[in-house]
Amino acid sequence: MLEGPKTCRSPLNALREAQVPDSVVIELERSRRVLEASLSDEATDTLTENLVELRMLGADAHLLAAIVQRLSLLAPRLTGPGGLTAWLTAVREVAQQARLVHLLRALFDVAPALLAVEQGLATRRPFISNLGLHLPEAGRALRGPVARQWYDAAAAHAAAHLRHSTHRFERGSLKPIQMALVGVLEDARIELVAVAALPGLRRLWLGFHHAEPAHGNSFAVLMLRLARCLLDPAHVDPHPWIVKARRLFFEATDGGRAAGLLTPAVLRDMASRLGNDIGQMRLQFNYREYVVEPGYRDDNALIWMPDEETQAQRQSVADEMAVPPDNGEPDGEQDADDGNSSPRPEPVAAGERAAEQAPIAKWQYPEWDRLVGDYRSAWCTVLESRPAQGDPRPLQRCVDAHAALLVRLERVLRAGRLRERVKLRAQLRGDELDIDAAVRSAIDRRTHGAPGQKVHQRLDRRERDVAALVLLDSSASTADERSGGDGVATGRTVLDLAREAALLTTLTLVRAGDHCAIHAFASNGRHEVRYEFALGFGEPLDALGIARLADVRSRLSTRMGAALRHASAQLAAQPQRKRLLLFITDGEPHDIDIFDRRYLIDDARRAVLEAGRLGVAVFCVTLDLAADDYVRSIFGAGNYRVLDRIDSLPRILPAMVLRLTR
Repeated sequence: MLEGPKTCRSPLNALREAQVPDSVVIELERSRRVLEASLSDEATDTLTENLVELRMLGADAHLLAAIVQRLSLLAPRLTGPGGLTAWLTAVREVAQQARLVHLLRALFDVAPALLAVEQGLATRRPFISNLGLHLPEAGRALRGPVARQWYDAAAAHAAAHLRHSTHRFERGSLKPIQMALVGVLEDARIELVAVAALPGLRRLWLGFHHAEPAHGNSFAVLMLRLARCLLDPAHVDPHPWIVKARRLFFEATDGGRAAGLLTPAVLRDMASRLGNDIGQMRLQFNYREYVVEPGYRDDNALIWMPDEETQAQRQSVADEMAVPPDNGEPDGEQDADDGNSSPRPEPVAAGERAAEQAPIAKWQYPEWDRLVGDYRSAWCTVLESRPAQGDPRPLQRCVDAHAALLVRLERVLRAGRLRERVKLRAQLRGDELDIDAAVRSAIDRRTHGAPGQKVHQRLDRRERDVAALVLLDSSASTADERSGGDGVATGRTVLDLAREAALLTTLTLVRAGDHCAIHAFASNGRHEVRYEFALGFGEPLDALGIARLADVRSRLSTRMGAALRHASAQLAAQPQRKRLLLFITDGEPHDIDIFDRRYLIDDARRAVLEAGRLGVAVFCVTLDLAADDYVRSIFGAGNYRVLDRIDSLPRILPAMVLRLTR
């Protein structure tokens, strides 16, 4: 028994005041000796608080008694920092989940699986997937009644979407501002429908709406103020844009009494008109940093029509430049320091160009989310551009140094040994019998038809019909200098050697009559996957092409999936029968907005599978000696090669590619 009354009397009194059943108090008394030996006074207070909170969440006597019994067995193992808190947090989540399942079934007659967002997924809001409703860490960090209200509000809002958001909107030509407004108006519509049947939900949701005119007139704040006005008809906001939006909304719904009149077409038209007004007001909107507010609302991905797995959406560069982001800089770029903006964490190698080339076009691609088990539609933005002209002399010296290799490969080409061997079936003469043709001939003869005479097959060679694309990883890590096989520094970076290998390989393939291209990529988050055309299909490999290749620089990160999808789309558009994507990299995929190592690896693996369905063969050459752990998972066995000597890349790669394109 405790020697002092403080630790003995305080927890039990607190439990009785919270009306915790006597059976739980008795069980706690039985386990007190074990708990005293393992837990400090502070840990005992934590246990008391959690038992009271679980009781408030609706846990019955049997569950609470079982928790205490289990804790008495685990207490010696929970003596480390945060051990008890982590265990009780897990227990509280289980109780919370069980309560929410019953709540959603009772209010909306839906029962989605409630899933915790795993660490590593860059999201700050609930979201709905084909697996269920995902609740992020932000909600779990709350405690007590506030946590309960947040979970209730988030779950009820998501359930309202599942019950009432039956239409999926097409993105079409909508601009980012208009898409954000569609989300705000659709949120207001489904909450209006839910409140009409369950009036108490308005008070629950209004507890998270606090936007006032004093908070400012930026577009993000105006959307928050609008969301509050649409949920609370009694709230008055004097801003003319909000007055107009509120008038349009309630006129379309007969004063809020007939939400069914707000059809998808009406809502889309309303968002377009309000978005145009925002453009006239010259308000800034950074869609990269946009997060749906208030915090209980999900990310609205559910309301948009999903794209095909490999379908890309081309965007107009002018449309996205019309309204600059919140930081006052042109879309996709960082301007000079203004003393107020926070620096973007981008890994840039020394010697990077002072100014980026303006994008030629913007494409959006889906991305595989392993934590959700589905594609995130239009998730990554690929920015096409052309490198400027660099110094071509180092690359030209490389060509001169490997002249003997190029001559040797040219002899192989002239000998015709690289022409593809094909089997010609149903021939009048040949080396072997064509079994299928012979069977058909026998059937014709037995059915008194005219038997076919072409029952042989033979091997022949036909001319190459190949399109090859060399894709270079130009991330910041390729700026590292590597030593040669003897350990002596060569003074050349990984990207230098990759450029040389790409040039020699392309020269060899062009002499073989193949159609070739050299592209490079680097990424700065999912909204900025930089994709450069050093040499395009059908362009001559002349001095201009070599100068552009020389200007490819090391910078940023490595988001493989989006780059592989875009390169595969480029190859799939070529008319050649055989299409090869040669990918040269020095490490595993990584980006600044992803903290889960497996996330980008799994997405890259999906991109390779998608390329195969497009008829594109993908082969990887990696310079990372520890790459077997992940490169086999991405490209498959036999579809990659790990080079132990980086200086051998320009010498080995051309012959390797010729064998791959036989």
